[in-house]
Amino acid sequence: MKLTKENWVEFVREKGIRYFTFNEFVKEEGGFIESELVLKLEELRRLCGFPLVVASGYRSVLKNQEVGGAPNSFHLRGMAVDISTRSFSPSMLYRFIKGAFLVGFGGIIVYPFHVHLDIREVDFFEVSGYNKKSSK
Repeated sequence: MKLTKENWVEFVREKGIRYFTFNEFVKEEGGFIESELVLKLEELRRLCGFPLVVASGYRSVLKNQEVGGAPNSFHLRGMAVDISTRSFSPSMLYRFIKGAFLVGFGGIIVYPFHVHLDIREVDFFEVSGYNKKSSK
């Protein structure tokens, strides 16, 4: 179900959403977020036991181009979020990624300062943007 400003309050009340607001997911007029994504993220937050900061949720085509997003990004369909990991310790990052698998996120991409989570049907995991220097 697509969540909009208009149906968010009823959804929150019905599903007991405690940790997130609509404006964390959607910063653009006319945007939406998929309810399945919100439910999985709520469960992940409960499992982790620490706050999760949404760096990016729904994106319009223009915003997606501005940030260099993939042309077929799940953000365009309200099916993805990027969670900031800047304040995570290594053990928090481990707990977060393990929890994302347990909750059932279909796409998990680990970047240096955020983790992309989406609700695609095929499991996908990637670590991106880290450069290893050889030690001699």
